[in-house]
Amino acid sequence: MGIESPLLPWLTFVPIVLAANALPITIAGIGIREYLLVLFLGVITHVDGAHAVATSLVILSLILMICLLGGLLYIFYRPKRKLESSAETGAPA
Repeated sequence: MGIESPLLPWLTFVPIVLAANALPITIAGIGIREYLLVLFLGVITHVDGAHAVATSLVILSLILMICLLGGLLYIFYRPKRKLESSAETGAPA
């Protein structure tokens, strides 16, 4: 997104943003994450609001894509049970 800042400021406010994002106030933390990133990036690293919101939306899209992949894996991956495999071989479970 073109934001160039040291790693230390990110390590200071990202845990606060993630903790606030976990609160069940809004759906997927939309709005809270954007506000806090605009606030912290603006105050700490002097980034304008448009870049901060764009960064937040990229983070949201990455989170949603990872969750979608996990959901698809959960739906389609069905491991064979031990009982079925032991019944086929005749060995006790």
